[in-house]
Amino acid sequence: MTFTKAIFTTIGVYAINWLGVIFGFYSRFNWFDIPVHIMGGFAMGMLALAIYNQGIKDIEFKGRFEKHLAFWFVPLFVTGFVAIIAILWEVHEFILDNWFATAEQIIYRNFTQTSLADTMFDMLNGLLGALGSVIVFHRKR
Repeated sequence: MTFTKAIFTTIGVYAINWLGVIFGFYSRFNWFDIPVHIMGGFAMGMLALAIYNQGIKDIEFKGRFEKHLAFWFVPLFVTGFVAIIAILWEVHEFILDNWFATAEQIIYRNFTQTSLADTMFDMLNGLLGALGSVIVFHRKR
């Protein structure tokens, strides 16, 4: 995985997110949030794989290092990376809802975080996207 592919995928997912905000897809379609979080987890998984691949390239004895690396390390690294990003994204949504809410959001109770269950489901969808990126892009050498 390269940084270029990961960054362009991330920009694409972020653009879809903003189109959803601008055109009101999140309030019109309850399900719209699910694929966006899965795609976000997938994009962040790609970024984690790019970071991992760059780190492996920088190690002088790459072959010996990878040979002794447990098969579960890469999925765990990607999942952990995406989990941190998912937590930060949900904190970002919390801040938007509680500190920068518009009058319309307050009147119509139209927040990005509707409940704890919604937040947990969003993070789960991000982790599913991360798993998808590992399945699609990680090849054991």
